[in-house]
Amino acid sequence: MRSRGFDLNIDRRLIRAPDILDAADALVNRLGADSVVVLESASGPLRDARHSMVAITGLLDVAVYSHRVEISGLPRVTREAESVLLRSGVLVRDDAGLALRQPGALWELTDVLETLFAVDDESIGSDFGGGFFACFGYDTAQYVEELPRLIPAADSAPPDAFFSLVHALIRTEPASTEAELMIARCELWPDIDETALHRDLSMRNPRRGTHVPRPRSVRFEVTPEEYAGRVEVALDHIADGDIYQIQLGHQIEIETSVLPFDVYRRLRERNPSPYMSFAKIAGTSLVGASPELFVRLERGVVTMRPIAGTAPRSGDEARDLDARDALLADEKERAEHLMLVDLCRNDFGRVCRPASISVHELMVVEEYSHVMHLVSDVAGAARESVGAMELVRATFPAGTMTGAPKIRAMELIETLESSRRGLYAGAHGLIGFGGWCVLGLGIRMTTHHEGKYTVRASAGVVADSSADGEWNETLSKMAAAFWAVSNEELV
Repeated sequence: MRSRGFDLNIDRRLIRAPDILDAADALVNRLGADSVVVLESASGPLRDARHSMVAITGLLDVAVYSHRVEISGLPRVTREAESVLLRSGVLVRDDAGLALRQPGALWELTDVLETLFAVDDESIGSDFGGGFFACFGYDTAQYVEELPRLIPAADSAPPDAFFSLVHALIRTEPASTEAELMIARCELWPDIDETALHRDLSMRNPRRGTHVPRPRSVRFEVTPEEYAGRVEVALDHIADGDIYQIQLGHQIEIETSVLPFDVYRRLRERNPSPYMSFAKIAGTSLVGASPELFVRLERGVVTMRPIAGTAPRSGDEARDLDARDALLADEKERAEHLMLVDLCRNDFGRVCRPASISVHELMVVEEYSHVMHLVSDVAGAARESVGAMELVRATFPAGTMTGAPKIRAMELIETLESSRRGLYAGAHGLIGFGGWCVLGLGIRMTTHHEGKYTVRASAGVVADSSADGEWNETLSKMAAAFWAVSNEELV
């Protein structure tokens, strides 16, 4: 048994900034979509649109399905990972394979995997110094609270949670001519092919239009009338004082042959956002254009930036100014937003130092490519022992995806919605060694599995909501992803 972890050195250097989209395209073509993750800031306020990144993975993947665990990747890495997880007691082995010792053991996974390595990098804890691409589906909530699981899962359901060890990362900043290349070097795996990597990073492909065939089928999960019935049930619960707000959603399924990376190109064109994402997660492709940070932990400071309240942008300055004023004056939007800010503060109370939690900005209007949002900035000083996984556990799922009170809202979502949310309403991004993390919220997205895309959205129901208004809000939120997949307008 080793007395210390395998030496892992993070080799950092500056290179000429690549075109992220072209580089990702070349890497996907050479390595396959399973080994490439794109996390891009294509638009948005500077505090969010800070970096665009392409990660190369494929060394080690850990997928969690209803407490069962599947480990894949390079044989030597997977053997060592399985061994350390079993020795630590995070996993147990039974006749069916590997499983979590108990649901809460999920939150120990990356910390135990980190003990495999003796990491040599000066940025540990303050920046990404090696670590994981992490994806938490909405059902990760089942590992936080005891919740009913009434809606059956599809046979092709993605994992509840997924972690992939990063082999290399290319990170650029807006308008910079340089990028940072980080390569994780360790005796457990062969060195990366740098000649091929630099060739991929130098690729320049002319932007081409993507042919999008007519979908073979488009299926709405519910009719407007069925959705209205669910809204009425939710309003009854609100009137009874059971909840104050609830996020009710539905999905559209589209069968088509268009490729996921082509959908990402189109979504980026239609809805450039600060938390763009492309990844393949245990057979399910994720294509997202999220405007919202879920949670960030940097240098001991935790941040959430809840978004609640939306108005379209017209491109006309005077009309947009009127829309901005109307959004700020909308009592429904303001009340909903304040509830969600309070949820953030309450969640931070579990992991932050007393009296450190503050709202730096409250209900500020921020402009994005096609819409404007009411956004607040909530921050606090993390307690000394708090790392990324404990932070996610304390805050998951985002209140903007559930309602308030959070647990009761989640219980009702399970009775009112008719399909599992999957990767929607979860979070994904990077978790670094030493506890650093930046995770975007899983919204404004589509997932793809075996020729079928799923587009989903929710709307926040409060006391003065109308069923028609909430239905139209869900369609507006799905519109960009629906167009990217089908080439058809939804609204």
